[in-house]
Amino acid sequence: MNRLVAIGADAIPGLNVAIREGNRETRFRAGRVLDAVEQNVLQQKLEQFIKAGVGDVNVNLPSWKAFCVIIPETAESRRVFAQISRAEPRLCRSIEHGAAYAGKEIDRRCAAIQVALQENRMNTVSLGTIAGLLFAAGVDDVKMNRYSVKTIFGLCNQATFSGQLRVRSNTGVYTYPTDTNANIMRELFAGCLMHCESWDAQLAFSLAMNLNIPQSLPRALELVRDKQTPCHVMQTVMIAIAMFGDKDDIPVLELRVDDKSFCGVTQRINNVQYQTQLRDVAIAAMLVLAKEDPKRYGFPRILVNASGQFSYSRVGFADDEARGKTRTKWDTFRATLKVPRLGGK
Repeated sequence: MNRLVAIGADAIPGLNVAIREGNRETRFRAGRVLDAVEQNVLQQKLEQFIKAGVGDVNVNLPSWKAFCVIIPETAESRRVFAQISRAEPRLCRSIEHGAAYAGKEIDRRCAAIQVALQENRMNTVSLGTIAGLLFAAGVDDVKMNRYSVKTIFGLCNQATFSGQLRVRSNTGVYTYPTDTNANIMRELFAGCLMHCESWDAQLAFSLAMNLNIPQSLPRALELVRDKQTPCHVMQTVMIAIAMFGDKDDIPVLELRVDDKSFCGVTQRINNVQYQTQLRDVAIAAMLVLAKEDPKRYGFPRILVNASGQFSYSRVGFADDEARGKTRTKWDTFRATLKVPRLGGK
């Protein structure tokens, strides 16, 4: 076995023949040796890939070209991809065979990880695995089941990933790294958002806000435009737009300015019950984007943090009379904004 491992890639064709044509014992032994040979060859190629440097075309790894479609080639992107290849070689090979194969491998891998976590055979998942799943999920035309989508974004809560994007100081203050590695992770995360539609979208965008991922903005705008987006998702992505967008995004939020859908949250204060509707969240978000103080427009309970994030539970109204007054104030202010409405109106 050691001799075949030392031979390296030249031993692979013969081992494949043994697996196809040998007896049961031969197939078993050849399979074990092939795994060892391929692992050794991969490690050698990874070392060559990293040493080769930016622009090298002589050392290629499976799905590297697909990765470069999403993440431009830099020294750091090569390092990240080597990390992915080391952790998930089978996943990288599946991408080479097309979107259908990649989708099946994502489902298989996510299911295996879930079982391992539930059975306490695994406590943490490596950054290479999480980044690899995000990368594969972001490849064009890849389709996977809803459980896999939920699993991937759930894994992004693990410190191995979230710690790359958010760092807590000894005093409890969070900072958000903007180095090349952190931004690659943000881009990979954003690429996976195209699969989010329901509860997984609410989870993903809540995480995007917590980890400061502005690359999630385009998908948030798409979901607001989509009439099929459910209320529980809409309320979350509108706040994400308030956090990551600017006043040019106000026309998209205006699509929801008459939406009376109930956000599923009420607050009772001094025997007064406040109910939040999507139109309330839309107006509050637009005021934040316009750099206006929402309290001046009838949102006395709102608390907006420095990033523009707020809680939709604090922008509801006790009745439609109060809601109407806020709408009137918004309409008056809107007329002064030099931001065209959708459709040029």
